[in-house]
Amino acid sequence: MILAVAAANAMRPLTDIRPKPMIEIHGKPFLEHQILMLREQGFKRVLLLLGYLPEVVRDYFGDGSKMGDGN
Repeated sequence: MILAVAAANAMRPLTDIRPKPMIEIHGKPFLEHQILMLREQGFKRVLLLLGYLPEVVRDYFGDGSKMGDGN
């Protein structure tokens, strides 16, 4: 899955306080769904390059331990 939205304004006002990948779908951020799917496929590490409102992602995921130990 790849999140692709044409213009940054397309999802306002939702994106005024969070980046697009952090918009909730079925009770959790879209980014969490993506990471869980990667984990199910055997990925142990994920590198996130953060631009817009990076603190929202950092505050939610912290050091990543919430997603499992990666081993």
